[in-house]
Amino acid sequence: MLDIYVEALYAPGQIKDAKAGLGVYFGPGDYRNFSGKLAGQEQNAARAEIEAIRRALAILGGKTQSEGSDDSRRPIAYMRTTSWHAIEVMTSRESVGTDPDGDIISDAKQRLVFCPYLIKFEHVPDHSPSEGVKAAKLLANRATRLESDK
Repeated sequence: MLDIYVEALYAPGQIKDAKAGLGVYFGPGDYRNFSGKLAGQEQNAARAEIEAIRRALAILGGKTQSEGSDDSRRPIAYMRTTSWHAIEVMTSRESVGTDPDGDIISDAKQRLVFCPYLIKFEHVPDHSPSEGVKAAKLLANRATRLESDK
């Protein structure tokens, strides 16, 4: 079993032309931990949360559906997020159609299919005492602070 915490932080107005920060936390000292910015012109909290999930899935990898089609053979990974919206989007069977974030939603859902882990999404409270939540928030915050380095 694998625990993954994803977090996004978007604070427009604090820094001119701010980019949302993304945090993906696998565990203390894990080489897969990620801190980065949301690319592109479209910057909002919902898009950033979905992109953080997409990044986590990209880190996990997976290129074929060979063994992945049998869920009983894949190890379980819990993807924990503070965003109900992101969980709803990722678990919905509805088409993304005209959703403005459809590009990253489609890519993230495709990565779910090929992921070597069976992903189970779990909501965690925003002010959770969990070390994983705190660490993911720190990674997302670090990315937003890097904006002032330009």
